[in-house]
Amino acid sequence: MQRVKDFLDRLIMAVLVTQGICLVLIIGVAVFFRYVMGSALSWPEEVAQIIFVWYTLLGVVVLVGSDSHIAFDFMEKSTPPAVSCLISIFSRLLVMLYGGIMAVYGWQYMMMFSDEVSPAAGINLCWLKISVPVAGVILIFFVCFNLISTYGPQAKGDRS
Repeated sequence: MQRVKDFLDRLIMAVLVTQGICLVLIIGVAVFFRYVMGSALSWPEEVAQIIFVWYTLLGVVVLVGSDSHIAFDFMEKSTPPAVSCLISIFSRLLVMLYGGIMAVYGWQYMMMFSDEVSPAAGINLCWLKISVPVAGVILIFFVCFNLISTYGPQAKGDRS
């Protein structure tokens, strides 16, 4: 399972770097054509929006996978270890529930509007809408992995 997580981590980071570069290039081309050439292109804004949504959701997945996401851990740190453990598990389960909601309802939403096409670029908007269920599924995997690696049988000696 660790190998799968490491592979996903590397793959997602490569995708994020590529998306970041693409965003800079696309926005740069749009600005160049609008202000230097005096003729705005019709497609860069739509393409950049699709890439940005993926970029944001995959960024959230990376933060959850590395346990670096925003958390209100003052309760966890100010309670006895047993209560702290329960709060930690509960908060991770909430994040997993959120990932499940993203996966299920994101998929349903995508299927309802699967024939939508962006007006200027002509891109099928499934590419945009599938980002939500994909991020939800990966989020669930990462939360499960973090729970198992933190509280699983092999981690018993690591906890304090």
